[in-house]
Amino acid sequence: MGSRVRTDQALVYANVGMHADVEITLAMNAEGGEGAAIYFGHDGPDVIMDFADVDSLERLAAVATEGARQMRERIAANSRTRHDER
Repeated sequence: MGSRVRTDQALVYANVGMHADVEITLAMNAEGGEGAAIYFGHDGPDVIMDFADVDSLERLAAVATEGARQMRERIAANSRTRHDER
């Protein structure tokens, strides 16, 4: 895993279904480099997201935090709606 900056468009689109049992781990560059990666999957990993800078990793964290907040709100609202329909 090296620190490189990608300037061309992505050639692969991945739609990955996640659930609570999918392993998610952080891997720092083993040679002491400044890059990091997030691995998804038990055997493989199935998907790897490489990060060459701190800002990109922090942006992912912010988007994930906001996504989790919105999902919790939607789940709670849907739960209330189902409860009210009874």
